[in-house]
Amino acid sequence: MKIIKPDLRQLLSQAYIFGGSPCSGKSTIAERLSDKFEFQHYKVDDHAEAHSKRCKPERHPVMFGYQKMSWDEI
Repeated sequence: MKIIKPDLRQLLSQAYIFGGSPCSGKSTIAERLSDKFEFQHYKVDDHAEAHSKRCKPERHPVMFGYQKMSWDEI
């Protein structure tokens, strides 16, 4: 069975990405919009630790650097 990977450009063309400081309400807004408009919701916070464990400093320097930062530094 051949696994077909979705085109990342196509997926992101339909995505809304919220950025901002910690505790600024990003997740709250995303959850409300997701509920109201039946959007699929991906909460990065739920997966950040797993992503961090897989990152390599030479390939993912920013993500690797976050591991050593405090909330104030981020």
